[in-house]
Amino acid sequence: WSRYPDFDPRELLEALARFSGWRADGILAGNGSNELIEALLLVTVAPGTKVVVPQPTFTLYSLMTTILGGEPVTVPLRREPLGGATGFAYDAGALLAAREASGASVTIVCSPNNPTGTSLPLADVERLCAASDSLVVVDEAYHEFSGQSAVPLLARHPNLVVLRTFSKAMALAGLRVGYLLASPDLVREVNKARLPY
Repeated sequence: WSRYPDFDPRELLEALARFSGWRADGILAGNGSNELIEALLLVTVAPGTKVVVPQPTFTLYSLMTTILGGEPVTVPLRREPLGGATGFAYDAGALLAAREASGASVTIVCSPNNPTGTSLPLADVERLCAASDSLVVVDEAYHEFSGQSAVPLLARHPNLVVLRTFSKAMALAGLRVGYLLASPDLVREVNKARLPY
């Protein structure tokens, strides 16, 4: 009890690798995915950095970008008919256009989205990744409810980051375990911004 635990518990990273289907050296565990969003933005956003963020979505993306001196570039979700009601859809073309026009170096998409439940098709995730080397972050906090994941795209796109948590579908919010999946090089950089223990 008088010793601090391992900063990066190897057993946890190996278990997450088996669970997610991604390599252990490309995984970073954190105190919920919020800590990892913060660490990721700390190493990628500086004053004047543009970050493309769809709207409406989880407020932490724009809040952290603004705190770090960056500028959120908001792209509204497209309204579309959905079984007699109006639903929302991502507009990958609009996200790409906003990124190109603003020179944004980061695009963040929550899929399925909080609060609309909107998912970005994997073909559109790949399109965003392939169009430039700027970072594409897919927050999959609710991915268990959608039946799709961007994890298989990680091997082809070193500019892709996938965030996950055990708080939603696993009902383990009190455990505070989130994890980030990305290229090992990017994971090493993000790890530098995490607080110890």
